Amino acid sequence: MFNLAAPINVNGTRFKNKNDRNKIQDNYVEIYVNKTNDAIMEIIGRDGEADETGFSGGMVNLMQTLRVFFSLVIKDAFFAFYSLAFVFLYLWYHLGSFFLANIGIAIIIFSFPFTACIVNGMFGVTYFGFLHVLIVFIVLGIAADDIFVFIDGWR
Repeated sequence: MFNLAAPINVNGTRFKNKNDRNKIQDNYVEIYVNKTNDAIMEIIGRDGEADETGFSGGMVNLMQTLRVFFSLVIKDAFFAFYSLAFVFLYLWYHLGSFFLANIGIAIIIFSFPFTACIVNGMFGVTYFGFLHVLIVFIVLGIAADDIFVFIDGWR
């Protein structure tokens, strides 16, 4: 589904309201929807033919959007996983201990649900914005740095 504000203004053509030259506005909206559908199909690697078996046209657009969204989420999750793997390998190299590297990564991973319980459970904050995803990388960097400092201080 494409929710557009009205009246639209395209290529210098100004409309007074959504009923002003309705056919022309509908034509512009149809062009926009077709171009957007083509772009979505190109992103998800389909040939431009939507499989509408059992779905209405709106559901197909929703399914295409969800497919794109989840492919991006999976790609971003791999970035977080590769960062975690890199930090683990560097901890293992720097500390010289597989056990300490495992414990360090476990502490970092378990800090997320612990913090979520405190923030959501005790304080009741349920807001999760776009930039909260970066917390994975921030906590990973700060915690790895703290582990290096503690181990170097111990030695």
